[in-house]
Amino acid sequence: MKFYKKIDYFIITGILIGILAFGVLYGYSTLDVSYDGWIYHTYASESDVIQHYAGWVNYRNSPWDFPIAKASILGEGGTVISFTDSIPIVAIICKIFSSVLPETFQYFGIYILVCFVLQEIVAMKLLSLYTDNKLFITIYSLFFVFSPILIERSFRHCALASHWIILFSIYFLLKSRRDNKIRWFGFCLLGLLTISIHPYFLPMVYGLFIINCIEMIIKDKKIL
Repeated sequence: MKFYKKIDYFIITGILIGILAFGVLYGYSTLDVSYDGWIYHTYASESDVIQHYAGWVNYRNSPWDFPIAKASILGEGGTVISFTDSIPIVAIICKIFSSVLPETFQYFGIYILVCFVLQEIVAMKLLSLYTDNKLFITIYSLFFVFSPILIERSFRHCALASHWIILFSIYFLLKSRRDNKIRWFGFCLLGLLTISIHPYFLPMVYGLFIINCIEMIIKDKKIL
Protein backbone atom coordinates (compact mmCIF):
# COMPACT_ATOMS: atom_id res chain seq x y z
CA MET A 1 0.00 0.00 0.00
CA LYS A 2 2.83 2.35 0.87
CA PHE A 3 4.41 1.67 -2.55
CA TYR A 4 1.28 2.79 -4.39
CA LYS A 5 0.96 5.92 -2.28
CA LYS A 6 4.55 6.83 -3.14
CA ILE A 7 3.97 6.28 -6.86
CA ASP A 8 0.77 8.34 -6.77
CA TYR A 9 2.60 11.18 -5.02
CA PHE A 10 5.40 11.20 -7.58
CA ILE A 11 3.05 11.11 -10.55
CA ILE A 12 0.61 13.74 -9.29
CA THR A 13 3.29 16.08 -7.95
CA GLY A 14 5.47 15.53 -11.01
CA ILE A 15 2.63 16.43 -13.36
CA LEU A 16 1.79 19.59 -11.42
CA ILE A 17 5.38 20.80 -11.11
CA GLY A 18 6.17 19.93 -14.72
CA ILE A 19 3.16 21.90 -15.98
CA LEU A 20 3.95 24.87 -13.73
CA ALA A 21 7.64 24.91 -14.68
CA PHE A 22 6.72 24.82 -18.36
CA GLY A 23 4.29 27.71 -17.89
CA VAL A 24 6.77 29.81 -15.93
CA LEU A 25 9.40 29.41 -18.65
CA TYR A 26 7.34 29.55 -21.83
CA GLY A 27 3.71 30.29 -21.08
CA TYR A 28 1.07 28.05 -22.61
CA SER A 29 0.44 29.52 -26.06
CA THR A 30 2.53 26.81 -27.72
CA LEU A 31 0.01 24.21 -26.51
CA ASP A 32 -2.49 25.54 -29.04
CA VAL A 33 -2.02 22.86 -31.70
CA SER A 34 -3.58 25.06 -34.38
CA TYR A 35 -1.12 27.91 -33.73
CA ASP A 36 2.25 27.59 -35.46
CA GLY A 37 3.31 31.26 -35.48
CA TRP A 38 5.68 30.75 -32.54
CA ILE A 39 7.70 28.25 -34.56
CA TYR A 40 8.87 30.98 -36.93
CA HIS A 41 9.87 33.31 -34.09
CA THR A 42 11.65 30.90 -31.74
CA TYR A 43 15.44 31.18 -31.60
CA ALA A 44 15.56 33.57 -34.53
CA SER A 45 19.15 32.62 -35.33
CA GLU A 46 18.26 28.93 -35.45
CA SER A 47 16.16 27.07 -38.01
CA ASP A 48 16.00 23.63 -36.36
CA VAL A 49 12.42 23.81 -35.13
CA ILE A 50 11.27 25.11 -38.53
CA GLN A 51 12.92 22.06 -40.11
CA HIS A 52 11.15 19.77 -37.65
CA TYR A 53 7.80 21.35 -38.44
CA ALA A 54 8.40 21.23 -42.20
CA GLY A 55 9.22 17.55 -41.90
CA TRP A 56 5.93 16.91 -40.12
CA VAL A 57 3.86 18.94 -42.60
CA ASN A 58 5.36 17.13 -45.59
CA TYR A 59 4.97 13.77 -43.87
CA ARG A 60 1.34 14.49 -43.06
CA ASN A 61 0.61 15.43 -46.68
CA SER A 62 2.41 12.38 -48.09
CA PRO A 63 0.62 9.13 -48.85
CA TRP A 64 1.45 6.20 -46.57
CA ASP A 65 4.64 4.58 -47.76
CA PHE A 66 7.33 2.19 -46.65
CA PRO A 67 9.10 2.66 -44.32
CA ILE A 68 6.13 3.94 -42.39
CA ALA A 69 7.90 7.17 -41.39
CA LYS A 70 8.75 8.13 -44.96
CA ALA A 71 7.63 11.51 -46.32
CA SER A 72 7.50 10.67 -50.01
CA ILE A 73 6.90 14.24 -51.19
CA LEU A 74 9.87 15.65 -49.27
CA GLY A 75 12.86 16.02 -51.57
CA GLU A 76 13.74 13.81 -54.51
CA GLY A 77 12.44 10.32 -53.77
CA GLY A 78 11.27 11.32 -50.31
CA THR A 79 13.01 10.89 -46.97
CA VAL A 80 12.39 9.34 -43.57
CA ILE A 81 11.39 12.01 -41.07
CA SER A 82 14.03 10.78 -38.66
CA PHE A 83 16.34 12.93 -40.78
CA THR A 84 14.19 16.01 -40.18
CA ASP A 85 14.10 15.33 -36.40
CA SER A 86 10.31 15.51 -36.40
CA ILE A 87 9.91 13.01 -33.52
CA PRO A 88 8.73 10.07 -35.68
CA ILE A 89 6.69 8.22 -33.06
CA VAL A 90 4.55 11.31 -32.43
CA ALA A 91 4.32 12.15 -36.13
CA ILE A 92 3.11 8.63 -36.99
CA ILE A 93 0.42 8.71 -34.30
CA CYS A 94 -0.74 12.16 -35.41
CA LYS A 95 -0.82 11.11 -39.07
CA ILE A 96 -3.12 8.21 -38.22
CA PHE A 97 -5.62 10.75 -36.91
CA SER A 98 -4.77 13.40 -39.49
CA SER A 99 -8.28 13.49 -40.95
CA VAL A 100 -9.78 14.73 -37.68
CA LEU A 101 -6.98 17.15 -36.83
CA PRO A 102 -7.06 20.87 -37.69
CA GLU A 103 -5.64 21.90 -41.06
CA THR A 104 -2.83 23.67 -39.24
CA PHE A 105 -1.50 21.33 -36.60
CA GLN A 106 1.71 21.22 -34.58
CA TYR A 107 2.51 18.89 -31.68
CA PHE A 108 5.86 20.30 -30.56
CA GLY A 109 4.45 22.43 -27.75
CA ILE A 110 2.63 19.49 -26.20
CA TYR A 111 5.69 17.27 -26.63
CA ILE A 112 7.93 19.68 -24.74
CA LEU A 113 5.34 19.88 -21.95
CA VAL A 114 5.37 16.07 -21.73
CA CYS A 115 9.18 16.18 -21.54
CA PHE A 116 9.01 18.56 -18.57
CA VAL A 117 6.46 16.37 -16.79
CA LEU A 118 8.44 13.16 -17.36
CA GLN A 119 11.68 14.91 -16.37
CA GLU A 120 10.12 15.87 -13.03
CA ILE A 121 8.54 12.48 -12.35
CA VAL A 122 11.73 10.52 -13.06
CA ALA A 123 13.83 13.01 -11.06
CA MET A 124 11.61 12.41 -8.05
CA LYS A 125 11.91 8.64 -8.48
CA LEU A 126 15.69 8.96 -8.66
CA LEU A 127 15.85 11.01 -5.48
CA SER A 128 13.52 8.56 -3.74
CA LEU A 129 16.26 5.95 -3.96
CA TYR A 130 18.22 7.94 -1.40
CA THR A 131 15.59 9.44 0.89
CA ASP A 132 11.95 9.05 1.90
CA ASN A 133 11.63 12.75 2.75
CA LYS A 134 9.01 13.98 0.27
CA LEU A 135 9.81 17.65 0.91
CA PHE A 136 13.48 17.05 0.16
CA ILE A 137 12.61 15.08 -2.97
CA THR A 138 10.21 17.76 -4.21
CA ILE A 139 12.61 20.68 -3.64
CA TYR A 140 15.68 19.05 -5.15
CA SER A 141 13.76 17.70 -8.13
CA LEU A 142 13.40 21.33 -9.25
CA PHE A 143 17.09 21.30 -10.21
CA PHE A 144 16.20 18.70 -12.84
CA VAL A 145 13.11 20.36 -14.29
CA PHE A 146 14.85 23.76 -14.43
CA SER A 147 18.02 22.26 -15.89
CA PRO A 148 19.77 24.83 -18.14
CA ILE A 149 20.46 22.11 -20.72
CA LEU A 150 16.80 21.11 -20.89
CA ILE A 151 15.77 24.75 -21.21
CA GLU A 152 18.33 25.32 -23.97
CA ARG A 153 17.12 22.34 -26.00
CA SER A 154 13.39 22.97 -25.60
CA PHE A 155 11.81 24.64 -28.64
CA ARG A 156 15.17 24.72 -30.42
CA HIS A 157 15.66 20.99 -30.93
CA CYS A 158 12.50 19.44 -29.51
CA ALA A 159 13.49 15.78 -29.84
CA LEU A 160 16.72 16.40 -27.92
CA ALA A 161 14.74 17.79 -25.00
CA SER A 162 13.86 14.18 -24.13
CA HIS A 163 16.30 14.09 -21.23
CA TRP A 164 13.88 11.92 -19.29
CA ILE A 165 15.20 9.03 -21.38
CA ILE A 166 18.64 9.46 -19.82
CA LEU A 167 17.16 9.83 -16.34
CA PHE A 168 15.17 6.62 -16.75
CA SER A 169 18.36 4.81 -17.79
CA ILE A 170 20.19 6.09 -14.72
CA TYR A 171 17.22 5.08 -12.55
CA PHE A 172 17.25 1.54 -13.95
CA LEU A 173 21.00 1.29 -13.35
CA LEU A 174 20.79 2.49 -9.74
CA LYS A 175 17.74 0.35 -9.05
CA SER A 176 19.57 -2.66 -10.42
CA ARG A 177 22.49 -2.06 -8.09
CA ARG A 178 20.11 -2.25 -5.17
CA ASP A 179 18.34 -5.49 -5.95
CA ASN A 180 20.89 -7.17 -8.28
CA LYS A 181 18.35 -7.47 -11.07
CA ILE A 182 18.82 -5.89 -14.48
CA ARG A 183 15.80 -4.05 -15.88
CA TRP A 184 15.83 -5.87 -19.21
CA PHE A 185 12.34 -4.80 -20.22
CA GLY A 186 12.92 -1.21 -19.15
CA PHE A 187 16.16 -0.85 -21.11
CA CYS A 188 14.67 -2.53 -24.19
CA LEU A 189 11.61 -0.27 -24.08
CA LEU A 190 13.83 2.80 -23.70
CA GLY A 191 15.87 1.61 -26.67
CA LEU A 192 12.76 1.37 -28.85
CA LEU A 193 11.52 4.77 -27.68
CA THR A 194 14.92 6.29 -28.34
CA ILE A 195 14.99 5.02 -31.92
CA SER A 196 11.49 6.37 -32.51
CA ILE A 197 12.30 9.77 -30.95
CA HIS A 198 15.96 10.42 -31.75
CA PRO A 199 18.86 7.92 -32.00
CA TYR A 200 21.14 10.51 -30.38
CA PHE A 201 20.23 9.04 -26.99
CA LEU A 202 20.82 5.40 -27.98
CA PRO A 203 24.56 5.25 -27.07
CA MET A 204 23.73 6.73 -23.66
CA VAL A 205 20.92 4.27 -22.94
CA TYR A 206 22.84 1.19 -24.01
CA GLY A 207 26.07 2.52 -22.60
CA LEU A 208 24.44 2.47 -19.16
CA PHE A 209 22.89 -0.92 -19.96
CA ILE A 210 26.32 -2.38 -20.79
CA ILE A 211 27.76 -0.89 -17.60
CA ASN A 212 24.89 -2.51 -15.71
CA CYS A 213 25.64 -5.92 -17.26
CA ILE A 214 29.38 -5.64 -16.56
CA GLU A 215 28.69 -4.72 -12.93
CA MET A 216 26.39 -7.69 -12.50
CA ILE A 217 28.96 -10.06 -14.05
CA ILE A 218 31.75 -8.74 -11.81
CA LYS A 219 29.59 -8.78 -8.71
CA ASP A 220 27.61 -12.01 -9.07
CA LYS A 221 29.10 -13.69 -12.14
CA LYS A 222 25.68 -13.56 -13.75
CA ILE A 223 23.31 -11.14 -15.48
CA LEU A 224 19.99 -13.01 -15.23
